[in-house]
Amino acid sequence: SSGPGGQSLNKVSTKVTLRVVLVDLVDALPDYALQRLREQQAHRLTKTGELVLQCDEERSQARNQSRAFARLQTMVDAAAVVPNRSR
Repeated sequence: SSGPGGQSLNKVSTKVTLRVVLVDLVDALPDYALQRLREQQAHRLTKTGELVLQCDEERSQARNQSRAFARLQTMVDAAAVVPNRSR
């Protein structure tokens, strides 16, 4: 292939995989928030209890890492919201 980048254009891996062991968050999050996080993100949990996030949307690994941490923060914020149980 000719032109800018040539054959080595797509050889750099910028994908980021963020693994968070939820047991390590016991001191950082209230019990209800940790339980809701487990329920809301069950499809992202491994058998060992790790929450796995992958991001490869950007061309920079640093930007992908920032996006992955931002997603984690959004998930934790959503889990920490106390549901309104008024009738």
